[in-house]
Amino acid sequence: MSANIGESTTQSPFPPIDRARVFEIVQNELSQPQPTETSPEVKWDTIHAERVGRRIIYYTDQGRADIIGERCEALRQAAQNERCHVAELNTVFSRYVETHVESPKPRVQSVTDGVCAILSRLPQTPSVLQDPPLSVPQVYFDELRTWEDLRVVKCVPHNFIRLVASLVISQMRFPARGGVLIAENFFEETSNGVGELFDAIHAKESNAILHGDSKPYSWFVVRAFLWNFWQKANLLYRYYDLKLRLDFGFQSMPMSAWTHNFLVSPGTSLLERSTQLSWEQKPENRCTWSFKMVQVNPLCLGLDSRLLHRRFSGAFHGTGARCRSDSESACEGTGPNCLRHRGALISDQSAHASSCSCKTPNEFKLAWNESSYLQVDGPRAVSVNETNIQNDGLHYCCASDTTLAISHVWSHGQGGRPETGINKCLHARYSQIAKSMGCESYWMDVVSIPGNHELRQEAISHINGVFSNSRAVLVCDRDLMLLDVSKLTTDTKERILVATLFSDWNGRAWTILESWKGRRKIFLLCKNDSIVDFREAVFDVFSNGRIDIAVFANLFPHLLPSAKERNKSLGFTEVNIAIAGSWLSHRPASRTSDEFVIWSLLIDEERSPCYNAEDFWRAQSSVSTGYLMSSIPRLNVKGLTWAPSTPYALAQPGQPSQTIDPIQPPIIGWQDDGALIEKDGLWGKWYSYEFRFRFRTAKQILRGLRHPTSGVDSSIERELERIQALLDIREKHVVLLQRVTERHLKFMSDINGRRRLVVVCESDKKERKRQRDRILGSNNSFPISYRWQWKGVYEWPENVAMPQFETNSTWQGTTFWIT
Repeated sequence: MSANIGESTTQSPFPPIDRARVFEIVQNELSQPQPTETSPEVKWDTIHAERVGRRIIYYTDQGRADIIGERCEALRQAAQNERCHVAELNTVFSRYVETHVESPKPRVQSVTDGVCAILSRLPQTPSVLQDPPLSVPQVYFDELRTWEDLRVVKCVPHNFIRLVASLVISQMRFPARGGVLIAENFFEETSNGVGELFDAIHAKESNAILHGDSKPYSWFVVRAFLWNFWQKANLLYRYYDLKLRLDFGFQSMPMSAWTHNFLVSPGTSLLERSTQLSWEQKPENRCTWSFKMVQVNPLCLGLDSRLLHRRFSGAFHGTGARCRSDSESACEGTGPNCLRHRGALISDQSAHASSCSCKTPNEFKLAWNESSYLQVDGPRAVSVNETNIQNDGLHYCCASDTTLAISHVWSHGQGGRPETGINKCLHARYSQIAKSMGCESYWMDVVSIPGNHELRQEAISHINGVFSNSRAVLVCDRDLMLLDVSKLTTDTKERILVATLFSDWNGRAWTILESWKGRRKIFLLCKNDSIVDFREAVFDVFSNGRIDIAVFANLFPHLLPSAKERNKSLGFTEVNIAIAGSWLSHRPASRTSDEFVIWSLLIDEERSPCYNAEDFWRAQSSVSTGYLMSSIPRLNVKGLTWAPSTPYALAQPGQPSQTIDPIQPPIIGWQDDGALIEKDGLWGKWYSYEFRFRFRTAKQILRGLRHPTSGVDSSIERELERIQALLDIREKHVVLLQRVTERHLKFMSDINGRRRLVVVCESDKKERKRQRDRILGSNNSFPISYRWQWKGVYEWPENVAMPQFETNSTWQGTTFWIT
């Protein structure tokens, strides 16, 4: 069944905007006296210190906790003012934010227009934090006693309007990058500031219920108000993250703000609630594996998925999931059992063009003219003008900037080899499209990569150049070709963005390479052979569409023009090992032997690709330690026990299944330290916790659990015993490692809500070596380390305190030699 996405029945109405209120707030902001020579700025009061005369006095942890408690009480008192609780909450909450506007000040009317334009593109209410308790009086609702009708949920917080106004003013003053730095700095401070309020409120709320407080619901009202603000601020931050990418192209990482995994309601963390919300209203026909890979992405933490689900349903209502051979329902989301990603056997590679009247396996096929193919020096593309379907097969020319490069999914039925040929109707389709786009030839693996081993390797070595230099890249995906784009409205483009996000094409390894190299000129083939400029669609959604859809374009970094192409002076690298590896962590290749070929081609256009894991890692000089924190299996090769044996993040046979979630993709952060790859192993800095195992009988272990070692928490000791059993620890000396990051160790384990992962290594401490080369980012050129062997990555339970890791100073770890 085809999907008509021109309909607007699933379009949720833009929220009504109180323009008079926005005008009043903007006017008040612009009328405030401002410090001279200051840039537009928004600050959260982080309460670390106070100035007393000429002295700065820093608060103790208890002092900060007392101030946060006082703020919570002030918010609760405001929430108890039943008739004016919204206004009172806005007044109290506004005290915690400072804004500065740079002179000369813009016109109030212009700023108001800009603020209203942004507010109109946001959801009217945030996603549900929890159902309102029955004890909440009716006065807190407009009409119905539902979450959506809570007055604190339907309002636009005063502080949020101030934030948007500052961003609009900054954008007016600095069009190139205005607002980006404000968004980043403000959101990091505010997100964690609001998180501290949530954590404190949780304790106070529990205490109020325990002691029979007469108005315990007031704490829920405060949390609903803060959740409303936080979700809107989070959406806006991710929107400016996208603006940075669209203005400057791909960078290795998005903006660097991080979020502590605070409690949003009693017993529920931000990560847990975010996960719950993302699964609510998920369409039954959406591939669970594809959605899971979106849902676990740290960029999606806390994002509102409601409209995302509705746009998908609007695009594919009535279609099956295609995850199973015997059912139209979706897979369970474990990866290997999903036919969209692995195991789909297409014996009849004879797909037809939509206009084909034959549509049988017996349609005439055009095979290659081998002589023509071999006469071309370089990448071969089918010459549109020289190929005559009535004559002697496909004729070739050298692929160039007048070539249409075609990227498709093999399992969708267009696979094959030049020797066996391509359906006549497909050749006619791509020839016609090529001509319409000003191209003289088309490249497609079906007609350009022979089965012969040597010719295949030669053709693969040219892929980067084909997609980089081609005039256009045409995406052919079974789902995308169902989309009716006859009415190309902004709503339609929102559905296109969502459909592409969850398409099979976006979930394959070869196509990630092809889209990365051809990202400047991606075009989508839709229903009736209509062509859509993907980049133009993304820009239109960014400029005019719903922000809660636009932000998901952040998951398309490989489809956005690179900063290197837009401005070579910026000096950004195209893509490093860790970023490319993270892209491939959930995108399999049909041939497992191709995984490292693709990885090689992604990171280096000059060198020949590597065809196995050992050769790949021997060819590298360094790797981010954060990338190594994942469920990916490792090599059993001396010196490379730490090295991933595949980029694919799924547990493999023989890997201990209880040590880590089988689908835990790598942690990627630009603040992570790098480690040097040497012939004798990996040399890098880590935060560490070292201990010794005493090999004991079962009775001794049980006695130890009953009477734990002095100074060590019994739950920690039990966890260490579990690590010993699961990872088959055989040496006395064991160390737990965490990646070195610029962030404080206290929050290192749950940046953006990620689970707490540790590397486990063992050593007999007999071999010690001095490193000959420098360690990345270290002033110590000749560190010494014992030899450690990588045993695995372990997921430390959330309900068990972590041991105290040695940092060797705030942001400097200890050097380890891992072989």
